[in-house]
Amino acid sequence: MPIKDTGVVNIHGKDYKTVAKRVDEFRKEHKTDFSIITSLINLDEKTVVMKAEILDKERNVIATGYAEENRTASQI
Repeated sequence: MPIKDTGVVNIHGKDYKTVAKRVDEFRKEHKTDFSIITSLINLDEKTVVMKAEILDKERNVIATGYAEENRTASQI
């Protein structure tokens, strides 16, 4: 019997929603009123930096967020 995917993963004893789960919740709440644009800011042998922006229907930036991961910090 397959395990149901809840969209929540346990990392080092803490539960985190996956990006797919968060985007799904965002879409259910806001439908197509907003766009989510992601950009690769930096990619090298040590780090990866991503940028995410939320835009309204007029393409105004409503929110911006960055994520950085050190490649040697974990197996995630």
